[in-house]
Amino acid sequence: MVSMRNVMALLGAALLVGCTQLDPYRVEADHPPGLDGRLPEQPPFSLDRSRECGSAGNDCVQFVEYDEFGNAFSREQLQAGVSAAEAVAENGGAVIVYVHGWHHSASPGDGDIKHFHSIVSQASEHSGKGAVGIYVGWRGDSIDAENALFGWSSYVLTFWDRKSTAHTVGHGGGVSELIRKLSDIRAKNKESSLMVIGHSFGGAILYSAVSQILAEQIRLDSASGEKSFVKKDFRSVADLVVLANPAFEAMRMAPLYALARSYEYPPDLPPRLVVVTTTADWATRYAFPGGRHLGTLFQRYPEGPSRALNTTAIGHYVPYVTHQLTAGKCDDRQEGSNSLADEGGDSLLEALNKPASSCFPGHNDAASVVLTRCDVRGDCRYVVDEHYLARGPAVEGYIPKRFPIANVRTDATVIGDHNDIWNPTMSNFLFGLLVAAMQDPGAIPMVPALSVE
Repeated sequence: MVSMRNVMALLGAALLVGCTQLDPYRVEADHPPGLDGRLPEQPPFSLDRSRECGSAGNDCVQFVEYDEFGNAFSREQLQAGVSAAEAVAENGGAVIVYVHGWHHSASPGDGDIKHFHSIVSQASEHSGKGAVGIYVGWRGDSIDAENALFGWSSYVLTFWDRKSTAHTVGHGGGVSELIRKLSDIRAKNKESSLMVIGHSFGGAILYSAVSQILAEQIRLDSASGEKSFVKKDFRSVADLVVLANPAFEAMRMAPLYALARSYEYPPDLPPRLVVVTTTADWATRYAFPGGRHLGTLFQRYPEGPSRALNTTAIGHYVPYVTHQLTAGKCDDRQEGSNSLADEGGDSLLEALNKPASSCFPGHNDAASVVLTRCDVRGDCRYVVDEHYLARGPAVEGYIPKRFPIANVRTDATVIGDHNDIWNPTMSNFLFGLLVAAMQDPGAIPMVPALSVE
């Protein structure tokens, strides 16, 4: 008779067979300093292995890979990504960073790489000045989801492990270093643009890496900071920071949200952080709170919203939702909203300047999408029922008119599930945001128009 110990040993051995590799996919990890503290000669670095380019040899995606603690595996790989970004930025081009999420990696053939490359190519074609993508790789799965026998365990057993690792990677400092260096390049090359995207647990990495930077940025953005001696030289960390179906709890954003509510802002302030989450995302809408409830089973809470904040993914925490995004024709009218741009009539930038609702025209397989602020009851009824946020003076308890955080909730017409962020409609929306960021960040339609009293 087989003992329970033997069964557990067999199960453990089988799971080990299904584990993903801890080493990087595209470089050899740097050697640590010797006994004298001096760095030894490092492994040879292959640029061709650490990037993927288009058929014409341009529109390249560079890879920067991080270990479980947020350290770059290779300083030369990191520097290669930064140098590529600098070369494009000096020509006034676009730099786009993507941090992948759960069940993905920097492995050749990963589906996210192909989709990301498409966005980079679009940006390059639109700008006419080139674009480069930087793909931030980390161990997005500890058990191989493609393993036919044990792939199921990747979805059942790795939630807590990968979520904790994601925050560790984000707080580790390596991703922050990359973004800060890219931000410095953008500041020196004012015609260039920088967009940073994080998906799923990659959104947790990105937010953990930049939340303190964003807090400082929002403080300097505020009207009260107008006379600051550093304000005249201040540049935002990026033209746009986007979290798509991010898998972290609203509690982590609560301090930044409260800080942002405490200030008033100048009338041309662009959004500093855009969160987009679909109601069709079973992972963050259902599995995430289930995992959080189990993981915080013995956590005690004071009276108030703390339990909900700590167990609900940021995109599903309704009190923080600021916008609705749904597919629809650009000449539709919505009750409680201003008129939209006529499809094919206004330019994208003109459409973005519409006061309460704006349309991103579709093309080919991409549907047009309508972005609406939740200013009045019923404005966002397709995603949050009766919830809305009245805008007004912060000192009177209102959400400030130029609030720098946009927490956008969408539905299956735009994003069908947790991983569906690369479908034509959502890709077109992301590209539309990028175009606006490249042309005029203040025109991104996340805040009331200048005429709003």
